Amino acid sequence: MCFQWRKFAALCYVCGFLGYAQAAEVAFSSVNDFTDIDLRIKRDGNTDITLMVKLNPEARARLEKVTRDSLGQQLMIYINDQVVGTPMVKGVINGEELQLSLSNAAAGTLLPTFLEKTASQKPVK
Repeated sequence: MCFQWRKFAALCYVCGFLGYAQAAEVAFSSVNDFTDIDLRIKRDGNTDITLMVKLNPEARARLEKVTRDSLGQQLMIYINDQVVGTPMVKGVINGEELQLSLSNAAAGTLLPTFLEKTASQKPVK
């Protein structure tokens, strides 16, 4: 009986039932939440793509709240319904500027959405 309990406990641990914390999420719409968008592409052997945005006051407050409530957790950052980053929250983010490094694939799908007149926003749970 004790052996079966240990197997069950090990299975629960592997599956994430013990101490499991779902990643926090924050979603932005480039049309509604950004007052400025700057994209930098650096080519020196590798292609480094950096997206810098200025957040409006509502978006800034939303990011500050989610990072305050999610210290030590992973944060899923969505822009126009696309995941653009999954950092670990190490501190509260409360500035008006947000800087993200994008993969080539993420940049290729995200950049065309910046040209749309309306950009959707993933609802946050």
